[in-house]
Amino acid sequence: MSELRQDPTTYDWVIIAKERAKRPHEFSKKKTADKATPNYNVNCPFCPGNEHLTPPAEALYGSADKWNIRVIPNKFAALAPDGNTRREEWRLFRKSHGYGKHEVVIETPIHNQFIPFMSDEHVEELIQTYKDRYHALKKDCNIKVIIIFKNHGAGAGT
Repeated sequence: MSELRQDPTTYDWVIIAKERAKRPHEFSKKKTADKATPNYNVNCPFCPGNEHLTPPAEALYGSADKWNIRVIPNKFAALAPDGNTRREEWRLFRKSHGYGKHEVVIETPIHNQFIPFMSDEHVEELIQTYKDRYHALKKDCNIKVIIIFKNHGAGAGT
């Protein structure tokens, strides 16, 4: 289980998540610049037809067989919704369980689609998805901070 630790010199909190070391390292391979990214990748857990490679969806926009946007728990989450939020102190140090949720928003079923090239309607639905997930997470009174960020490209998540 991950934990939050406070730096006693800066008072900043950091997440220590050993579980994240189990992530696949396929993204560390060098890509050649001349290779185009396909619309669909048979090995991609985020592409349609590969839903069985991910945890069940927290939210789904569209239908199960023809979705537009999927929200899934991160398989290699930095935070987990179990444990407690009680802080422990030892001399100068403070820590607590890494309580929270870590979700992945699969923005589109098209593997190589980027936001600037999506329809206005799809971008509107994507922004609504972020808003919906924010409000869903906000209902948990133990979650104090919600951060929405976007990873992109081969180095995402590193």
